[in-house]
Amino acid sequence: MKTWLVIPDLQIPLEDQAFVTKLVDVANYIKPDGLLFIGDLTDSTEVGRWVKGRAGEYSGQLQAAFDRTAEVVARFRRAVGDVEIVLQGSNHDSRTAQYIAENAPALSSLRSLDFPRLIGLEANDVSYVHGPHEFLPGVVSVHGHERAYSSVPGKYGIERVKDYGKCVVYGHTHTPLLVTTAVGTGDHRQNRWAMNVGHGMDMSKASYLKDGYATWCQAFGLVHSDGVNAQPELIMAVNGSFTLGEGKWW
Repeated sequence: MKTWLVIPDLQIPLEDQAFVTKLVDVANYIKPDGLLFIGDLTDSTEVGRWVKGRAGEYSGQLQAAFDRTAEVVARFRRAVGDVEIVLQGSNHDSRTAQYIAENAPALSSLRSLDFPRLIGLEANDVSYVHGPHEFLPGVVSVHGHERAYSSVPGKYGIERVKDYGKCVVYGHTHTPLLVTTAVGTGDHRQNRWAMNVGHGMDMSKASYLKDGYATWCQAFGLVHSDGVNAQPELIMAVNGSFTLGEGKWW
Protein backbone atom coordinates (compact mmCIF):
# COMPACT_ATOMS: atom_id res chain seq x y z
CA MET A 1 0.00 0.00 0.00
CA LYS A 2 1.28 3.45 -0.91
CA THR A 3 0.05 6.80 0.34
CA TRP A 4 0.57 10.20 -1.23
CA LEU A 5 0.02 13.45 0.66
CA VAL A 6 -1.58 16.20 -1.44
CA ILE A 7 -0.82 19.77 -0.38
CA PRO A 8 -3.42 22.39 -1.44
CA ASP A 9 -2.91 25.84 -2.95
CA LEU A 10 -0.72 27.78 -0.48
CA GLN A 11 -0.12 30.91 -2.58
CA ILE A 12 2.93 31.95 -0.57
CA PRO A 13 3.34 34.63 0.84
CA LEU A 14 -0.43 34.59 1.42
CA GLU A 15 -0.23 31.23 3.18
CA ASP A 16 -1.61 30.47 6.64
CA GLN A 17 1.69 29.87 8.39
CA ALA A 18 0.16 27.93 11.28
CA PHE A 19 -1.73 25.67 8.88
CA VAL A 20 1.40 25.07 6.80
CA THR A 21 3.27 24.08 9.97
CA LYS A 22 0.54 21.54 10.69
CA LEU A 23 0.85 20.15 7.17
CA VAL A 24 4.60 19.77 7.61
CA ASP A 25 3.94 17.99 10.92
CA VAL A 26 1.45 15.68 9.16
CA ALA A 27 4.06 14.91 6.50
CA ASN A 28 6.54 13.98 9.22
CA TYR A 29 3.89 11.96 11.10
CA ILE A 30 2.61 9.81 8.24
CA LYS A 31 5.85 9.64 6.20
CA PRO A 32 4.02 9.37 2.84
CA ASP A 33 5.41 7.50 -0.13
CA GLY A 34 5.09 10.67 -2.18
CA LEU A 35 4.06 14.31 -1.83
CA LEU A 36 2.16 16.36 -4.38
CA PHE A 37 1.85 20.14 -4.32
CA ILE A 38 -1.35 20.64 -6.32
CA GLY A 39 -0.15 24.00 -7.67
CA ASP A 40 -0.34 27.71 -6.84
CA LEU A 41 2.49 27.13 -4.41
CA THR A 42 3.31 30.80 -4.94
CA ASP A 43 0.98 33.73 -5.36
CA SER A 44 3.52 35.57 -7.56
CA THR A 45 1.53 38.71 -6.87
CA GLU A 46 3.92 41.19 -8.45
CA VAL A 47 3.80 39.52 -11.86
CA GLY A 48 0.06 38.87 -11.97
CA ARG A 49 -2.06 40.53 -14.62
CA TRP A 50 -4.29 42.03 -11.92
CA VAL A 51 -1.48 44.32 -10.71
CA LYS A 52 -0.03 45.27 -14.09
CA GLY A 53 0.78 48.98 -14.06
CA ARG A 54 -0.34 49.32 -10.46
CA ALA A 55 1.47 49.69 -7.15
CA GLY A 56 1.60 45.94 -6.56
CA GLU A 57 3.86 45.48 -9.58
CA TYR A 58 6.49 47.72 -7.98
CA SER A 59 6.45 46.40 -4.40
CA GLY A 60 9.86 44.75 -4.74
CA GLN A 61 8.80 41.73 -2.65
CA LEU A 62 8.90 38.98 -5.27
CA GLN A 63 12.34 37.63 -4.36
CA ALA A 64 11.45 37.57 -0.66
CA ALA A 65 8.29 35.61 -1.47
CA PHE A 66 10.25 33.11 -3.57
CA ASP A 67 12.84 32.71 -0.80
CA ARG A 68 10.03 32.01 1.63
CA THR A 69 8.59 29.45 -0.78
CA ALA A 70 11.97 27.72 -0.99
CA GLU A 71 12.07 27.50 2.80
CA VAL A 72 8.62 25.86 2.85
CA VAL A 73 9.64 23.37 0.16
CA ALA A 74 12.76 22.51 2.17
CA ARG A 75 10.67 21.94 5.30
CA PHE A 76 8.46 19.45 3.48
CA ARG A 77 11.53 17.72 2.02
CA ARG A 78 13.02 17.27 5.48
CA ALA A 79 9.69 15.97 6.78
CA VAL A 80 9.12 13.30 4.14
CA GLY A 81 12.70 12.23 3.57
CA ASP A 82 13.88 10.65 0.32
CA VAL A 83 10.58 10.16 -1.52
CA GLU A 84 9.16 11.65 -4.70
CA ILE A 85 7.86 15.23 -4.50
CA VAL A 86 5.98 16.82 -7.39
CA LEU A 87 4.71 20.34 -8.04
CA GLN A 88 1.74 20.44 -10.42
CA GLY A 89 1.87 23.26 -12.95
CA SER A 90 -0.68 26.01 -12.29
CA ASN A 91 -1.79 29.50 -13.23
CA HIS A 92 -0.12 31.38 -10.37
CA ASP A 93 3.15 29.47 -10.62
CA SER A 94 3.24 30.22 -14.36
CA ARG A 95 3.03 33.96 -13.83
CA THR A 96 6.77 34.60 -13.81
CA ALA A 97 7.42 32.86 -17.13
CA GLN A 98 4.37 34.52 -18.67
CA TYR A 99 5.41 37.95 -17.40
CA ILE A 100 8.90 37.56 -18.87
CA ALA A 101 7.53 36.27 -22.18
CA GLU A 102 5.16 39.23 -22.51
CA ASN A 103 7.38 42.02 -21.18
CA ALA A 104 11.03 40.99 -21.48
CA PRO A 105 11.36 37.92 -23.74
CA ALA A 106 15.11 38.48 -24.11
CA LEU A 107 15.48 37.48 -20.45
CA SER A 108 13.68 34.16 -20.82
CA SER A 109 16.90 32.16 -21.27
CA LEU A 110 18.55 33.45 -18.07
CA ARG A 111 19.13 30.56 -15.66
CA SER A 112 18.81 32.93 -12.70
CA LEU A 113 15.16 33.50 -13.65
CA ASP A 114 14.33 29.82 -13.92
CA PHE A 115 11.25 29.30 -11.75
CA PRO A 116 12.19 25.86 -10.33
CA ARG A 117 15.50 27.34 -9.17
CA LEU A 118 13.91 30.48 -7.79
CA ILE A 119 11.58 28.58 -5.45
CA GLY A 120 13.93 25.78 -4.41
CA LEU A 121 12.57 22.93 -6.50
CA GLU A 122 15.97 21.99 -7.91
CA ALA A 123 17.70 22.21 -4.55
CA ASN A 124 15.11 19.89 -2.99
CA ASP A 125 14.73 17.43 -5.87
CA VAL A 126 11.13 18.38 -6.67
CA SER A 127 9.71 17.61 -10.11
CA TYR A 128 7.70 20.30 -11.90
CA VAL A 129 5.01 18.78 -14.13
CA HIS A 130 2.37 20.24 -16.43
CA GLY A 131 -0.95 18.89 -17.62
CA PRO A 132 -2.47 15.61 -16.44
CA HIS A 133 0.15 13.73 -14.40
CA GLU A 134 -0.43 10.14 -13.31
CA PHE A 135 1.28 10.03 -9.92
CA LEU A 136 -0.34 6.74 -8.88
CA PRO A 137 -1.84 4.00 -11.07
CA GLY A 138 -5.20 5.26 -12.30
CA VAL A 139 -4.92 8.64 -10.53
CA VAL A 140 -3.96 11.88 -12.28
CA SER A 141 -3.37 15.36 -10.97
CA VAL A 142 -4.24 18.64 -12.65
CA HIS A 143 -4.35 22.04 -11.06
CA GLY A 144 -7.84 22.94 -12.29
CA HIS A 145 -7.14 25.95 -14.49
CA GLU A 146 -6.57 23.89 -17.63
CA ARG A 147 -10.22 24.02 -18.76
CA ALA A 148 -13.10 26.42 -18.22
CA TYR A 149 -14.43 26.00 -14.71
CA SER A 150 -18.04 25.30 -13.78
CA SER A 151 -19.88 26.97 -10.90
CA VAL A 152 -21.65 23.65 -10.27
CA PRO A 153 -19.77 21.97 -7.37
CA GLY A 154 -17.90 18.88 -8.52
CA LYS A 155 -18.81 19.23 -12.20
CA TYR A 156 -15.28 20.12 -13.22
CA GLY A 157 -13.85 17.04 -11.49
CA ILE A 158 -16.38 14.62 -12.96
CA GLU A 159 -15.80 16.02 -16.44
CA ARG A 160 -12.04 15.48 -16.08
CA VAL A 161 -12.67 11.91 -14.86
CA LYS A 162 -14.59 11.31 -18.09
CA ASP A 163 -11.91 13.02 -20.19
CA TYR A 164 -8.96 11.14 -18.73
CA GLY A 165 -10.65 7.86 -17.84
CA LYS A 166 -8.98 7.98 -14.43
CA CYS A 167 -9.53 9.36 -10.94
CA VAL A 168 -8.54 13.02 -10.57
CA VAL A 169 -6.99 15.20 -7.85
CA TYR A 170 -7.14 18.97 -8.33
CA GLY A 171 -7.25 22.38 -6.61
CA HIS A 172 -7.54 25.92 -8.01
CA THR A 173 -10.97 26.90 -6.65
CA HIS A 174 -10.09 26.53 -2.94
CA THR A 175 -13.30 24.59 -2.44
CA PRO A 176 -12.63 21.07 -1.11
CA LEU A 177 -14.99 18.32 -2.20
CA LEU A 178 -15.11 14.66 -3.16
CA VAL A 179 -17.39 13.47 -5.95
CA THR A 180 -17.85 9.98 -7.36
CA THR A 181 -19.11 8.29 -10.49
CA ALA A 182 -18.91 4.87 -12.11
CA VAL A 183 -18.15 3.55 -15.57
CA GLY A 184 -18.95 0.25 -17.23
CA THR A 185 -21.43 -2.45 -16.23
CA GLY A 186 -21.41 -5.83 -14.55
CA ASP A 187 -17.96 -7.26 -13.93
CA HIS A 188 -16.45 -4.34 -15.82
CA ARG A 189 -17.97 -1.69 -13.60
CA GLN A 190 -15.42 0.65 -11.97
CA ASN A 191 -15.90 3.39 -9.41
CA ARG A 192 -14.06 6.62 -10.07
CA TRP A 193 -13.72 9.83 -8.10
CA ALA A 194 -12.46 13.40 -8.22
CA MET A 195 -11.08 15.23 -5.19
CA ASN A 196 -10.52 18.97 -4.80
CA VAL A 197 -8.08 19.58 -1.92
CA GLY A 198 -9.07 23.16 -1.06
CA HIS A 199 -6.51 25.76 0.02
CA GLY A 200 -3.99 26.62 2.74
CA MET A 201 -4.16 30.39 2.58
CA ASP A 202 -4.65 33.00 5.25
CA MET A 203 -7.76 34.65 3.86
CA SER A 204 -7.09 37.85 5.77
CA LYS A 205 -4.12 38.38 3.41
CA ALA A 206 -6.33 38.12 0.33
CA SER A 207 -6.92 41.86 0.10
CA TYR A 208 -8.57 41.44 -3.31
CA LEU A 209 -11.64 39.99 -1.55
CA LYS A 210 -13.55 43.25 -1.27
CA ASP A 211 -15.64 42.26 1.75
CA GLY A 212 -13.44 39.37 2.93
CA TYR A 213 -15.98 36.76 1.82
CA ALA A 214 -15.29 33.67 -0.29
CA THR A 215 -16.64 30.13 -0.39
CA TRP A 216 -13.17 28.73 0.36
CA CYS A 217 -12.13 26.10 2.91
CA GLN A 218 -8.77 24.89 4.15
CA ALA A 219 -8.12 21.21 3.48
CA PHE A 220 -5.64 18.69 2.15
CA GLY A 221 -5.81 15.19 0.75
CA LEU A 222 -4.41 11.70 0.98
CA VAL A 223 -4.54 9.07 -1.73
CA HIS A 224 -3.98 5.43 -0.77
CA SER A 225 -3.21 2.88 -3.48
CA ASP A 226 -2.56 -0.86 -3.60
CA GLY A 227 -1.34 -0.55 -7.16
CA VAL A 228 -4.75 -1.34 -8.64
CA ASN A 229 -7.33 0.53 -6.58
CA ALA A 230 -6.97 4.06 -5.20
CA GLN A 231 -8.85 5.40 -2.19
CA PRO A 232 -9.16 9.18 -1.61
CA GLU A 233 -9.21 10.75 1.84
CA LEU A 234 -10.20 14.41 2.09
CA ILE A 235 -9.23 16.14 5.33
CA MET A 236 -11.08 19.43 5.81
CA ALA A 237 -9.97 21.90 8.46
CA VAL A 238 -12.43 23.66 10.76
CA ASN A 239 -11.03 26.95 12.04
CA GLY A 240 -7.58 25.71 11.10
CA SER A 241 -7.84 22.39 12.97
CA PHE A 242 -8.50 18.85 11.78
CA THR A 243 -8.35 15.24 12.92
CA LEU A 244 -6.09 12.58 11.49
CA GLY A 245 -4.83 9.25 12.75
CA GLU A 246 -6.99 7.65 15.46
CA GLY A 247 -8.75 10.90 16.28
CA LYS A 248 -5.58 12.94 16.84
CA TRP A 249 -6.33 16.66 16.64
CA TRP A 250 -3.93 18.96 14.87
